[in-house]
Amino acid sequence: IARRGRRLESGALVALGLVVVVGTGASWRRTRDWSSDDRFFADMLAKNPASFSAKINIAAAACDRGDWRTGLPLMQQAASAAPNDAPFLANLATCLFRADRYDDVLGLQPRLLQPDVRANLDGNSAAAATLANALGGAFAMTNRPLEALAYLCEANARTPNDGTIRSNMAAQSEKAREHGHLVGCRGFVPWDVLERAVNPPADAAVPLR
Repeated sequence: IARRGRRLESGALVALGLVVVVGTGASWRRTRDWSSDDRFFADMLAKNPASFSAKINIAAAACDRGDWRTGLPLMQQAASAAPNDAPFLANLATCLFRADRYDDVLGLQPRLLQPDVRANLDGNSAAAATLANALGGAFAMTNRPLEALAYLCEANARTPNDGTIRSNMAAQSEKAREHGHLVGCRGFVPWDVLERAVNPPADAAVPLR
């Protein structure tokens, strides 16, 4: 999957910008210019080494620049403070995605079955879309366009005006058509229903194919 600013071949997928945490999941914005944020949150962390917001924002800034070796350890340090926080999960998934750790991104899916995680995501559309885009990207990079589309459709339902997500959906739709599948989006799908549809138990329905 692509780094920002690069044009991708058909079937690849663009990562969204990460999410700035102003509170603990209460406020957010997509990254634009990290220069002032870096100084602000570094100062915050120096004054309060246990600060969740400082750790997650410094980590997100590093990952957004492609420095996931710095970002991921800080993400893991922040995990104990608010492991079900929507921006935390979105940033963690995107940072893992940019590190090409697709199996680890997909390993976050069972978290969608937890009621508090679902509630947090439902209350933060940007974080929800960022997480769904990363999950879709991980499936895209492992050549599973139908599963990718399931998550990308959810990302689009959460932020329907996001051009990056629409472009990602178009690329995966084309890839699915190449394999004889015509797929349409159905709007909002509950997170637990989506996770079970993409990863059905072995004795349940046929997986998406």
